[in-house]
Amino acid sequence: MFWKKEDRSLLQITVEPSERSAHRVRPLPEDSLVLLVDGKPCRVYDISASGASFQAPRPAVAGDVRDMKLTLPYSDILIVGRIRIVAADQDLARGAFLDLDEETKDQIHLYVLETQKRRIKQKNKPVRIVSSS
Repeated sequence: MFWKKEDRSLLQITVEPSERSAHRVRPLPEDSLVLLVDGKPCRVYDISASGASFQAPRPAVAGDVRDMKLTLPYSDILIVGRIRIVAADQDLARGAFLDLDEETKDQIHLYVLETQKRRIKQKNKPVRIVSSS
């Protein structure tokens, strides 16, 4: 067999610009991830090592810096820190974690990875058909 080599010098790869520096995941329903913002429980919609989207605490204003606590499933590690509200509306707030050390960021990365693996396993789980006969 003969394979013709193509000129790849004109190949261009572009990446959409993004302010996000880490991959986000939606927590699995069984995880029920809750972020305490100023002591108020807020459901987490997605999370990464750099921030999270969550149920907006009232009142939530972009630019606010709030105290936060978060316990990660799989590790039971309590993360205590601060979060800056990047954007907020009636139901949703997006925030950036502030001043997390590298070990804490690594723990969140591990949670993201474990969630991705579990989601893939759920997708690949064989469907069991029960016969009515």
